[in-house]
Amino acid sequence: MKFTKKYKILFHDTDKNGLIYPSSLFVYLQETAHMHIASVGSSSESMHEKDGEGFWLTRICLDMTGEIHAYDEIEVETWASSDSRGFSFNRCFRVLKNGEVVCNVYSVWVLMRLSDMRPIPVKDWHTEITREDPVKPNAPIHARIPAETELCKVGERTILYSDIDINGHMNNTRYPNIIFDSLPTHGKLSELTISYMHEATEGEKLTLMCGEGADGVFYVRSRKEDGSINIEARVKMLPVKEKTYDRA
Repeated sequence: MKFTKKYKILFHDTDKNGLIYPSSLFVYLQETAHMHIASVGSSSESMHEKDGEGFWLTRICLDMTGEIHAYDEIEVETWASSDSRGFSFNRCFRVLKNGEVVCNVYSVWVLMRLSDMRPIPVKDWHTEITREDPVKPNAPIHARIPAETELCKVGERTILYSDIDINGHMNNTRYPNIIFDSLPTHGKLSELTISYMHEATEGEKLTLMCGEGADGVFYVRSRKEDGSINIEARVKMLPVKEKTYDRA
C-alpha cells in the first residue's frame, strides 16, 4: 500500500536558481519513509532503541521530470517494492506537483543489527508491510564510474556533528550537498544516482574527486582517510541560465 504525505516547499529549500536543492528533496523523501514505517507500527526510534536495528541506504537513483520551486505544494508517495529479497529492502517514491509526476525514485536499503553491524534478511524483519510493483527511473541504479573518466581532487570535507543521524553516521540526506558542491557547473537536475559504499562518522575527513564523462554527465567520488570509497555518484543535468551577482 502506498503512503502519501503532502508538503509545502520552503524558500530555504531552494538554490540560487529557485530550484529545490537535491538534499532538500532527499529530506522530504526520508521523512515520508519514516512516517510510512511508523504507520505500520515500527518507528525509526523504536527500531533503534527497542529492536537494536536501523536502515542503511546503499543505493538510490532518481529522474527529475519537472521543476520544484519555493512554496510549491507537493505530494510524496512511497511504498515497499515487491522486488525486495535477500538483504535488499527496496523502496520507491513518486513526487507529484499539481497532480503531475515530477520525480521518480528507486532505492535499496539494508536493515542492520546494531550490536554486531550484520545485515538482517528481508524475510526475518518482524514488521508486516504491503509491497507493490517498483518504479524504475531511467537513471542507473549503480553509480559506476567509467574507467576512462579522469577524476581530479576538488576538495576535502570533514564530517561534523550536524551531519550525524541516530545511526551514528552521516545522514544520507547530506550527501547531495557534498556532491553538488563538488561540481564545476550547475544546471537543472535530470538524473542522480548515488552508491553508498562505506559510512562516514563524525570527525572523519573525506577527499572529494570529480570528473566529466564522455556521455556528458558528471561523476563524483568521496574517499575516506583509510583509502576506502565512501560514495560514488552520477549526475546528469539540463542547462539552465544561472543567476549571477555583481558585487562591484
